[in-house]
Amino acid sequence: MMCQSCSDLHTRFSAISHHKVEDLSNMTAEKLAASQPDHCSVHTSKPCELFCPTHGAAICHLCASAKHRACPDLTELAEAADKSREELSQMVTSLLTEEQQLEEAVAALERHLEATEKVVQEAVAEIDRTCDKLENSVKECRRRLKELTLDAKAKVKDTVLAVNVTLLDHRGRLTSHRRVADRTTRGSTNKGMCDVTRALRDRVKDILVTCGQRRADFKSVSMVTLTIDAAAVARIEKELSELGQVKIRPASVGPVQNLGWCFHTNHGEDIVLSNDGLTAERVRGYKNGIVVADQPMVPDVLYEIRIDKRDPQYGSCNLPCGVVLTDPDHLRLPDTAVNGWGSEAVVISDAVFNREHTDNNNLNNATYNLSEGTRVGVMVTTKAELHLWVNGSDRGVIATTVPTPCFAFFDLLFMYKRVSILPSTHLGLERNTEIHSPMSGRRDI
Repeated sequence: MMCQSCSDLHTRFSAISHHKVEDLSNMTAEKLAASQPDHCSVHTSKPCELFCPTHGAAICHLCASAKHRACPDLTELAEAADKSREELSQMVTSLLTEEQQLEEAVAALERHLEATEKVVQEAVAEIDRTCDKLENSVKECRRRLKELTLDAKAKVKDTVLAVNVTLLDHRGRLTSHRRVADRTTRGSTNKGMCDVTRALRDRVKDILVTCGQRRADFKSVSMVTLTIDAAAVARIEKELSELGQVKIRPASVGPVQNLGWCFHTNHGEDIVLSNDGLTAERVRGYKNGIVVADQPMVPDVLYEIRIDKRDPQYGSCNLPCGVVLTDPDHLRLPDTAVNGWGSEAVVISDAVFNREHTDNNNLNNATYNLSEGTRVGVMVTTKAELHLWVNGSDRGVIATTVPTPCFAFFDLLFMYKRVSILPSTHLGLERNTEIHSPMSGRRDI
């Protein structure tokens, strides 16, 4: 350690002016250790100047002549250190690459969990809708059968009451005639008895005939019966037991190997590609920055870029992105994507410009004022639905019935200056929850 005066003297004397002087405030323990000369472990006063690959040891010249004379390939220690430094650098690069791939795999699994949660929520909602519909159908069936039963009861009751009234009326007539005949038998003269008998004979005969008919009416009254089709009940119970089938099947998750997409050479006139087409930068102006994928989108694969650099001279804006429906080899490139393609593309910006109409779609500024390091991607599912992803989060269905083939694109407008392609990720999650209703037919979630 030296003071400033000694440091000044150090630079004046030629004998020591070549010595390297380090600022003490920048000197770390690692730097201090690295700055010390390596000394031979055998001849401790001698510096290590050679390296023996056979023994893997740094040695001095005395050791080389005494103990390592037969060892081949003795090299200068500095040269061996340079080779080791290069090898370590390659190790760091390999480890960093593997670390990035693991981070992508972890991110893919997190996205897979989010997709699983969404599928389960949709499945539960569909189960509720289906079961509610079945429950309402059962309630309606119960109400209808009860109503039919009560209506039948009312009809039977009305019939029975009508017959009962008639029978009571005839019973009264029978009783009155019986009493007349009984009194005549006990207290009338012979002449009176004959007169009464003659008067009652036809009337009693008619009454007896009528009573016989009324007894026949009584025998013909109805009874309520209810028949439940046991076979139909068993069939419905069986279909209900087979109504929903939830299966777990393998789903492809994680970085897609050998997809190898990059930016197409047909790009905005102010764009320069680098890194084998994996990086795009707008080198001037604030528009003419459209870049397009060089190959058609694979269903359920996320085409994602990272914002590497923003241009501070421009204010906040959206990052237009989406899909184009024309092969990039023949694609006309406007200066901006918004309102520049019409029916040739689905453009996501502050709104969704969906081929023939504009849909605000509640984007909530999903692509507005994105910072450096932000990940933005688009994906078309096997159901032809376009999804927007920001920082690993699915912002939902942006457009439906997207035609194929289609190509992902991004528009480097204003503040967005440089972007790089990230490894593509397969986000397909096979949805195997099947709801089969005997009343509404089959519906797949």
